[in-house]
Amino acid sequence: MTGRHDEIEYSMQITGHTRCLVDSGFAHIRKIFRRSDVDSVGPFHTLINKSAATNEAVSFQSAAWKWRNWKSFLSSQFRAVKRIRRFHHFRVTADDSWTVY
Repeated sequence: MTGRHDEIEYSMQITGHTRCLVDSGFAHIRKIFRRSDVDSVGPFHTLINKSAATNEAVSFQSAAWKWRNWKSFLSSQFRAVKRIRRFHHFRVTADDSWTVY
């Protein structure tokens, strides 16, 4: 739609097969969090940093973060794809940008 790509392919993992390194990082945080007494941001950052060598706490300013309800935001621009949760691979081309394959 913006002319930046000729074709976009998007693939998602099948439900139940989504284990990845990010999930394991959160599992380490959850494991140590359950055994800790954390009641503020500072100790929570320390907990995250100690949970695994690959975990690093990152702070952000909430005023700079823009939250959206994507379903209502996109529904004004696009039609819903029926039974979308049954599909795992999507393709859109510049020649037919209004059709999802």
